[in-house]
Amino acid sequence: MIKKNHVLTMLLLAASVLFSACVLEYDFDRRGPWTNSLGRPVTATNASGTARGFGGDVTVTLNLVNGFIENVRIDARRETASYAVRVVPLTERNAVLLNSFDFLPVTGATRTSDAVRQAGESALVSAGALLD
Repeated sequence: MIKKNHVLTMLLLAASVLFSACVLEYDFDRRGPWTNSLGRPVTATNASGTARGFGGDVTVTLNLVNGFIENVRIDARRETASYAVRVVPLTERNAVLLNSFDFLPVTGATRTSDAVRQAGESALVSAGALLD
C-alpha cells in the first residue's frame, strides 16, 4: 500500500513538472515587434486612436517600446457601461500580452470589442507602426 502511494506520488510529481514546463515555454502567440516603414521597431508614447462603439466613441492610448505594447489605456466612458466593463479590462491585458489588438471579440459585446480593436489599430498607426 505504501509503495503504491509512493509510485503514484512520483508519477503525479513528474506529470506536474512536465505540465509546468510546457506552460512556461508557451509564448501565447505573441506578435513580433511593430515596425515602421524602414523596418525598425517603433517606440512611441501616448499614441491614440478613436473608433465608434455601440453607445459612443472609444479611445485607445498606448505606449510602444522597441515595437512592443507596454501600456494600454482604454477610455470607453461614452460607451454603454455594461459592455465596456466586460471588454476594457480584458482588452487592456490581452493587448500587452499578445502585442496586438487582433483577438476574438467578447461575446455579447461585439460592437464594443470591434471599436476597441479599431481604435487600437488606429493608435498603432498614429505611433508610426505598419499594420500587416
